[in-house]
Formats: sequence, C-alpha cells, structure tokens
Amino acid sequence: MNYEDILKKLNLNRANGLFYFSEKKWIGKDIFSFEIEKIISDKIKPYAFFVFNKEPFLLFFKNIEKTDFKNVWNFNKSAIIFDLTEGNLTIYNGFNFLKNNEKLKILTDKENMNDFEYFELVTGKAWAKYQNKLKKQNRVDEKLLENIEYLRNLLITKYKLSNMQNNFYKIFN
Repeated sequence: MNYEDILKKLNLNRANGLFYFSEKKWIGKDIFSFEIEKIISDKIKPYAFFVFNKEPFLLFFKNIEKTDFKNVWNFNKSAIIFDLTEGNLTIYNGFNFLKNNEKLKILTDKENMNDFEYFELVTGKAWAKYQNKLKKQNRVDEKLLENIEYLRNLLITKYKLSNMQNNFYKIFN
C-alpha cells in the first residue's frame, strides 16, 4: 500500500483540495492564514494534506514521529491524521493526545478508510460518524481552559481570593 493508492481510493486529488507539502503550491496563495501556513511549513510538514473550508482537515504523514504527534495536537486544526509507516496505515484522532505514550489516539483502523472518502467528508457524514470520538474535551484549547479553571480554583481556595481581577496583580508582583 502506498499513498497514491490510498488517495485514489479516497477520491482526493489536487482538483478537490489535496496539496502535497513538497510542491509548496499552497504557500502564499491565501488558502490559510499566515500563522497556519507557517505552522504547516515549519513544524508539521506532512507528506500531504486535504483542505476543506480553508482548514487542513486531513493530514497525511509517512513515518510519523513523537514530535509530529504533539505538534499536530497543539495545532488543533486537523481532525484526522493518516500515517503510512512501512506500508501499514494508521488513522489517528488529531484532537486526542495520549500523554502517557506521547501519541495521538487511534481513531479507527484501515478497514474504515473509506469513511474519509471525498464525498463522506464534504457531506459531513465522516464527521457525524466520528463525532463521539472527536469530542472537543480532548482538544488542546479545552485542556488549556481546564488548566486555567484549575488554577483559578486553586487561587480562590488556597489563597482565599474572591475577586480574581483585583487580587491577581497583588499575587504576582
């Protein structure tokens, strides 16, 4: 199995939103914001990606590494990650990072690859089918909000601060 076969089965191509990282045809074309373009270019560097609604919805990697897992999760834009390592395809949840083994959680197996075929993506069927696995509570922004809430509660209970806005300055200065 190779990516050309996979992309053909998924009916993803250059005409409907597929971009190859190495071709750089996506840089400076107002497909993404400058920030997203820079993160893809400098940190994530996938083999290819599929853009839907001006978002890199699918990322395709060859031999994904631990740093890629964390960068993808921190990126918080790509729900579905394909990795082809030594001919084996794994489909990951880009919104769920497993801290204990520093990987993304597997979303489904390769037998369900057709769930991410072009028509399934653009009609929303893929998202509907996997909505329970792509829950927002596992996303990086939700984890950051949880941390802020935890810190706020700690400051209120331990330091007896009731008005956070007025007391915040006193604590850290």
